[in-house]
Amino acid sequence: MLLWFSVWFEDPSTSSKQLFDGPVQMKVAHVYDIDNKYTDPDLNPMLKSFRCSKLAINEEREMSRAVTYLQKHKHQFKSRPDEDYINLVLDCEKFIKSRGYFHVAPSIEEKTFPIAFNILFYTNIEQLERLLRSIYRPQNQYCIHVDAKCADDVISAVRKLTECFPNVFLASKLEVVVYASYTRLTADISCMKDHLEREYKWDYLINMAASEFPVMSNLQLVHMLKDLHGANDVHEVFKTIDKERFESKHFTYIDLRTKTGYMIHTKDKKDPPPSGLVITKGNAYNIFSRKFVEFALKSDVARQLLAWSADTYTPDEHYWATLNNLYNNSFLNTPGGYKGRFVCSTFYK
Repeated sequence: MLLWFSVWFEDPSTSSKQLFDGPVQMKVAHVYDIDNKYTDPDLNPMLKSFRCSKLAINEEREMSRAVTYLQKHKHQFKSRPDEDYINLVLDCEKFIKSRGYFHVAPSIEEKTFPIAFNILFYTNIEQLERLLRSIYRPQNQYCIHVDAKCADDVISAVRKLTECFPNVFLASKLEVVVYASYTRLTADISCMKDHLEREYKWDYLINMAASEFPVMSNLQLVHMLKDLHGANDVHEVFKTIDKERFESKHFTYIDLRTKTGYMIHTKDKKDPPPSGLVITKGNAYNIFSRKFVEFALKSDVARQLLAWSADTYTPDEHYWATLNNLYNNSFLNTPGGYKGRFVCSTFYK
């Protein structure tokens, strides 16, 4: 349970600010809803008994206890309305201080290893802001893509939020995102282009949904990314692949007037993939080296694959994986690509 603290505390082992795990004695300058027995550990012993470390690894008993508690008291937990954020970010300095955002990099190691983030947002500004607060570091760069289907006041509120930070920005092109369509992929690509055009220094890019939340600190991320030594972490985890997703044509219909859209599935056969590429099933969310991002946006064969993918189904689940698959597509010479055999994947050519 994340509360609004105006004072945060350093964990010297990770050089990052975080909520303490367990019954730790500490003084807090101010906590919102301090008299609420459902959110204040001092008034509710049940809250003190939860262990974040166990919840983070999905420990069965701890998860069961937490779920039971939340179900019983869910009527007490209310989200902040989106419109609240329009007023909250009017005073950026006050907002940043009250939420405990970092003003400086907490360690030299983190400062010298900046990370770029794509955050794809659709709903719930409170969740988005909590995510941003948890991963925000001044040396990093953050692009937020807001689904163009969102109401104008929601887009405006997110824009105002980004304007409080020099290294957080709204994507220059907002897509009407249709589930499983080409627009989901181009939303990420829009942010990637913006990251490169800003010429901000970063070594890796992580794309994520605004509904996600980290289970490790920024310093831990840095250690993990350094261990990749320039390689990408592009997952190919599915044992089967549905050939209909890209053997047949799937069109995306978007009504720009109403900002709505849907997929049109056909039996019309597509041409084979360009340049003899082997299409590889993968994940939409991955970790990309900067050189990979530059390759994906600028190389001719990557652009051809992107154009070919426009009338496929869930292209975000094969575009990145195909470019990263150097076992079957060795001629690509993709920076950070994987040359080994994917034992957990099925390929289609």
